[in-house]
Amino acid sequence: MSGEKQSTRDKAAAARQAAEAQEKARTRRIQIIGGAVIALVVVGIIAVGVLGSRSNDNPNPDLVLPSPTAGAPLPTGVLGADAAQPYGWPVKPDASASVPLVVVWEDFQCPYCALFENTQGKELAAAGEAGTIRLIYRPATFLDNNLPQSGLASARATNAFGAAIEAGVGLKYHELLFANQPQKEGDGFSDQLLLDLGKQAGLTGAAYDTFAQQVTDRAWFGWVASTSQQFYDDNVPGTPNISVNGTEVPQQYLESGLMDYIKTQS
Repeated sequence: MSGEKQSTRDKAAAARQAAEAQEKARTRRIQIIGGAVIALVVVGIIAVGVLGSRSNDNPNPDLVLPSPTAGAPLPTGVLGADAAQPYGWPVKPDASASVPLVVVWEDFQCPYCALFENTQGKELAAAGEAGTIRLIYRPATFLDNNLPQSGLASARATNAFGAAIEAGVGLKYHELLFANQPQKEGDGFSDQLLLDLGKQAGLTGAAYDTFAQQVTDRAWFGWVASTSQQFYDDNVPGTPNISVNGTEVPQQYLESGLMDYIKTQS
C-alpha cells in the first residue's frame, strides 16, 4: 500500500515538474517574441524617421511664393480680385449667362483631381469650350504644404498653366498636366516636364520660347499666390471641389454622372 502511495507521490511530483518546465518554456517564448516585436518596432521607427527625412528633401529649398497682392499680373483672361470668382480662369469668357455656372477648385498634385479629370474631365472641358456651361477653373496649391519634398510642384504647375493660358493653349495644357501627374504623390512635376508639356500642347517657335521663359522665371507666381490664398479665404474643404450655380456638387457625381447632374440644375 505504501508502495502505491510512493508511486502516486512520485507521479504527482513529476507532473508538477513537467508543468513548471512547460510554463518556463512558454514564458521564455513570450520574452523572445516580445523582444523581437520591440526590435521590429524600433527598426520601423528608425526607418520611418530616415524615410521621413529623405521625403522632406526639397529640390527647390529657396523657392517660395510671394505674398498675395491684388495688383499682381494675371494671365490673359484670368479674372481679377473684384470678380465673383477671383483669380479663376473662365474657359469661354463670352459664354451666355443663361447656362449653368460650373466652378472647379483643383490642385494639380491632387490624385483625386486627376481621377476626376481622367474620367469626366474631358466631357466637362468640352462643354465649357462649347459654351453650354460657363466653366471656371480655380487652381489651389495646398498640397505644397503637405508635400514639401515636391519643391512647390503645385505652384510651379499652376504657374506653367498660367503661361499656357497666356499662350492660348490653357485647356490642352490643363488636360496634359493631369494626364502626366506623377504616379507617386509627392514626387511632383519637374520643371523639364512642365516645359515638355508646352510642346505637347502644340507650342512651337517664338510662342514656345515665351512660354518657356515664363515657366522658368515663375512669371505668374503672383497670380499663383493670390489664387492659393483665395482657396483658404473661401474655406474650400478640399479638392476636387465643384459647384454648379453656387451649390456644391454631391460627392457621388464626382465619381460619375456629373454632366447629367448639371443638366438638372439648368
